[in-house]
Amino acid sequence: MYSDTSIIDSSEDKVTIICSKKDDASLNIMNSLLQIEIWHQVDHKYIPDDFHRVFESKFHRIIEINSSLIYQDAIDQTIRKSGFEPSLIIFASKHASKQDRKVLTAHFSGNVNSIGYGGRSKELAMSSPIALKLVLNSMKTLCQGGDYEVSLEATHHGPSDIQTPSLFVEIGSKHAQWTDVYAGKIVAQSILQIKNDILKAKKPVALGFGGGHYPVRQSRLIFESGITFGHIFSNYQIKYIDYNLISHAVERTKPDFAFFDKKNLPIKEQKKIENILTLLGIEIIGESEIREMSTIPWSFFSLIRNIANSYKPDSFVKISHILKKQLSSLDLPICYESSSTNKKIHKLEINKNLVDEVNKCGLEELQISLEKLPVIYIIESDGDINNYFFAFNENNICLNLKAKITYECIQILKKHYETKHDLAEGAIYIKKQRFNPKMAQELGVEPGPMFGKLASGNTVKVNTKIITPEMVNDTYTTKIYL
Repeated sequence: MYSDTSIIDSSEDKVTIICSKKDDASLNIMNSLLQIEIWHQVDHKYIPDDFHRVFESKFHRIIEINSSLIYQDAIDQTIRKSGFEPSLIIFASKHASKQDRKVLTAHFSGNVNSIGYGGRSKELAMSSPIALKLVLNSMKTLCQGGDYEVSLEATHHGPSDIQTPSLFVEIGSKHAQWTDVYAGKIVAQSILQIKNDILKAKKPVALGFGGGHYPVRQSRLIFESGITFGHIFSNYQIKYIDYNLISHAVERTKPDFAFFDKKNLPIKEQKKIENILTLLGIEIIGESEIREMSTIPWSFFSLIRNIANSYKPDSFVKISHILKKQLSSLDLPICYESSSTNKKIHKLEINKNLVDEVNKCGLEELQISLEKLPVIYIIESDGDINNYFFAFNENNICLNLKAKITYECIQILKKHYETKHDLAEGAIYIKKQRFNPKMAQELGVEPGPMFGKLASGNTVKVNTKIITPEMVNDTYTTKIYL
């Protein structure tokens, strides 16, 4: 569809889509693009010979070229010299595979080692993580109920010399799919969802390591969490990665953190990459924590994670369900950076002995209770809940919250033990039983497996005599000041 050229300004920054006459999928996508939006064809003396046609719409630009897409190093410079300004470059391309697989993919370009398919060795194009997430999610939505899969791909092939943010969006994997009008329309619609204002969105960005060429876990995180990815290196590429390449990937991705898919990723290689990332100041975040941040801005989650780890290194930060709901409605960057005393993250220290006792008898019950309170808590590497808690609220509410956590701990202990809560003394007495081997032996129980059963609270039989745990346990009382 074509419009009056007077409403188009070719010098504006625009999302620029590169389509190749040598690529059937690329032409298929271009035909759909031209049908969906209103375009006009640009014709002026600065257009180079390799540019076959140029089309402009209000927000997008299509450049149809004569040569192959993977050999377009420095095409962003050529575009600018031609009088156009690309804010983002999208290569609309075919995806070729030996597998007869109906798939729509997106990935960044660049080479870890091989240079057989365009670009230079150990060079990566500038990535656009936000565009990657937008186009993958859009294709996933539009493909629902259809035959096509949607997948992220690891970084591969040229061009590698691209200074402007760019990505490939592809139809795969055979000629029947490349020319499928249905697939071309889905890809075209997804590409046109990307506009300059949308590209300014803020999402946590990860640098990815591990997984297959179609990185399943990274794809799942793009679809199911709030993060996105920059360059991703699959298992088969890891052995070629060194400090210079990772440093280059950081420059081309600008990640907030790194993510490892550790399956089939050798420990030796993991350690090598971890050491390099540490030197570059990039932390590694696991899938559980990525999902934990949910709708919470990365800057805020990173802050509380660092605070929590200062008290318990290598711990896992949990934000309660109710606090997530509260925080999602706040302007967090303003709130947590404020010097006002009523808008801070407050540390709440609960008696360690009290929390330790609850961990032993009612860990799951405590976690269920905490999810109902507006609190941040720490799960240690052994699965126990730490006695330091954090709240994002006014001082008086935090004091009340500390009392509530203490109360929940006491109620859990009451379910499992005989207790006495002395309010005047500010302490709780817990009556407990402890297995006494001497008492067991006096009743004829031989040291060995039966000791273990009794100590675990199980009844045993010695000859015809039934021995219960109560018969071989000492009773003692533990006092904890609250």
